[in-house]
Amino acid sequence: MYDPLMVDTFVRFHKEVSREPTTASPSAVALVGIAGATSDASYPSNTPSLDEIAASADEMLTLYDLARALAGQVNVSDASEVIATHLRRLIPSSLCIFFMYNAGTDDLEAANAFGEASSMVKGLRIPLGQRLSGWVAANRQTILNSDAYLDLGEVARSSTSRLRSCLSTPFLAGDQLLGVLTLYSHVDNGFNDDHRRIAEAIAKQIGHTFRSATDLDSASRRDALTGLPNIAQLEQMLRPSSKIDREPSIEFALLFIDVVGLKAINAVHGRDAGDETLRHVVRQTRRSLRIGDILFRYHSDEFVVLLSGADPQVAVLLASSIRDGIGSQPLVLQNKTALTVDATVAAVSAPNDGSALTDLIATARSRIVSVIPPEPRVH
Repeated sequence: MYDPLMVDTFVRFHKEVSREPTTASPSAVALVGIAGATSDASYPSNTPSLDEIAASADEMLTLYDLARALAGQVNVSDASEVIATHLRRLIPSSLCIFFMYNAGTDDLEAANAFGEASSMVKGLRIPLGQRLSGWVAANRQTILNSDAYLDLGEVARSSTSRLRSCLSTPFLAGDQLLGVLTLYSHVDNGFNDDHRRIAEAIAKQIGHTFRSATDLDSASRRDALTGLPNIAQLEQMLRPSSKIDREPSIEFALLFIDVVGLKAINAVHGRDAGDETLRHVVRQTRRSLRIGDILFRYHSDEFVVLLSGADPQVAVLLASSIRDGIGSQPLVLQNKTALTVDATVAAVSAPNDGSALTDLIATARSRIVSVIPPEPRVH
């Protein structure tokens, strides 16, 4: 239940910590008492009936059949939705997240989520090795009943029922890491060893399904040049999915990035230099982004960032940081020419600057037009 990174650190330093002999050993009575208390505090183990065992077996077989049938036929969103529907009948949970691993950025992205706070976590990015799901991905080991706050932060506390424990397991295709399946419960120690076995068994079955689904998605959802998600995915994320989502009080912030003088770069230095300029903007932009912020490719020389939990003031500060970061690091072309790339960055927020994506981008463009951008500089 502890932070795995903290445990790993403790293990490394354990020899140093334990060099001095202890003055006294705990008595056998104390050890028995501790063991009994630990046993009592564990998840209540109710012996399932024969009917329950048969029903779970049928559900598992259905999941296996679906995993095989779905391979190569559906995208990640559809595959995860079908699997989650059956999975939640086997393992009661408050929230289910399918994290997909992106080798290009070396992080996990919450590709799909179901249950409480699902709208708050979709698109969440976790670097490999960090938090709980990132640790599970890096070590390819299951975590049982760790504190959900260590994975989701304040989202775990802001949901309708506070998320208290999680079960996380990796799914692979052969030796290739594809992602992590993480379930959350509002109950302390909300999962037991049976749930762990089920999750690990299902994870082994769905690996090839998600590899095929990822291949299907990548052909249409990722920008070929930068590897970024395209704007259609942002439109889908912001599209109302319920009556509550249609309320105009929903708040979020966007950054609109316009690369200055890309046509001139293409004309003077060639198309390859223009492509490298865009990749340079992506690299420098990511240096200023936080965990949970998502960068999208919009048009040829434009990008949009969806900020996670940022008020207008924070958005303006991030916009300034991104603009300065892009201009401060010269781009060295293949012919050794050092080119300073500039970009204008505008911050907009909903609902103050609009509620629809098109309205927000129009507002951002109007703010950029009022700024006289410098021309690209060659050193």
